[in-house]
Amino acid sequence: MNKKYEFTGETLSHDGVILHRIKRLSDGEVGGWIESEGNLSHDGGCWVAEEAKVFGNAQILGYARILGNAQVFGNAQILGYARILGNAKVFGNAKVFGYAWILGNAKVFGHARILGNAKVFGHARIFGYARIFGYAQVCGESCVSGGEYSGSLVVSVPPIVITGAYYQITVTDNYIVVGCQRALRSEAWKIVDEKCKEFRVSEKDAALYKLICNHYRIKS
Repeated sequence: MNKKYEFTGETLSHDGVILHRIKRLSDGEVGGWIESEGNLSHDGGCWVAEEAKVFGNAQILGYARILGNAQVFGNAQILGYARILGNAKVFGNAKVFGYAWILGNAKVFGHARILGNAKVFGHARIFGYARIFGYAQVCGESCVSGGEYSGSLVVSVPPIVITGAYYQITVTDNYIVVGCQRALRSEAWKIVDEKCKEFRVSEKDAALYKLICNHYRIKS
């Protein structure tokens, strides 16, 4: 096996482990940080750059790139042409592959799978056994913990607040999730209506919440 990088000798203590700065042998480019050579394959064009960190049993393979201040750890695998950048974190048993991008402050963990041309960004959280693929985009404050999403868009809108309780709204191609309740987009207004009646929300506020539904083409 021909090595493509070496340790520079610079080390960093991070989360109780010692990380090593790497340098590419072909052009001398100084890269990011890894715990061991098991974290970054010597094959392909995969790379850990800038201040990105890879540790634990995590593996970077193929032509994947880890950039910025991103972190990959646990048993996570990043492969194909995937990109992890910004302050994003991928950990647990998560896998990101294909041409998928994870960026911003997004977190992908558990047994989640992100693939295809999917993008996860903002403060989104993908976990459990969720699968995000195709050209789907998960953003904002979305929390996706299961199911498969493959359409053109999965977005998060600001949460509604009913008598002090936050109900996160996540919109997909076919469904809307209000809190922990999922319904077809055409029926989602009923969830909001039920919550408003349950907490005796004023007619004015109830109308505002229903406007949120209408804005996302969720009509009664």
